[in-house]
Amino acid sequence: MMPFVVTFAAMSFLSGPIYGRIGGKAAISLGALAMAAGPLLLSTIHVGANYGSLVAGLVVTGAGVGIFYGAVTTEGVTAVDHSRTSLAGAIIRLPEAVGGAVGLAVATLIFDISSSRDLELRAPEESVPLDEGQKEVVQGVLAGTDDSQEVFAETAKAVGNEMEALVRETFVTGLQAGFRYVAAVAAVGLVVALLFIKKQAPDGESTPTA
Repeated sequence: MMPFVVTFAAMSFLSGPIYGRIGGKAAISLGALAMAAGPLLLSTIHVGANYGSLVAGLVVTGAGVGIFYGAVTTEGVTAVDHSRTSLAGAIIRLPEAVGGAVGLAVATLIFDISSSRDLELRAPEESVPLDEGQKEVVQGVLAGTDDSQEVFAETAKAVGNEMEALVRETFVTGLQAGFRYVAAVAAVGLVVALLFIKKQAPDGESTPTA
């Protein structure tokens, strides 16, 4: 996650100057675009991918998050009377916190459903005979539980080397689905920004661009 964290931190410092140069509407749209493009790049991951193939997606996502959240906060608190800036900041912060938790839960659910469905489809094709108990072990490995890792090692010996390849394939399928969901949500944010955020006119008044 280091490429994401470093880029996010750097762009957080730069989001103010970017906002001042191109305006809130453009800054928020740019951030949302990067937040959609980054996960889309990450969704191209495949079984043979190495760490280097993830860097571009992490950097683009980090840049988007850094620009987006800074610009959204600035746009929100400057759109109201000065006496209500604290209230505006709190209102903005609440959906950010709740949305992050809900978004993670939904992305995890999509990963779980996609990987489990892929496991059901691939097991017969790969000629890996898995009973219901073994499927639960594989799903536990996909979820990252320690107990399942130990049981999986023994199960793999009994079933054969094909089982490890099966886990890799289903894990990647789940990741791809999760990243595509994140990209889709960010794309919706981009559309909302383009359609509903007003552009600041030279005299300081807000005028709709649509």
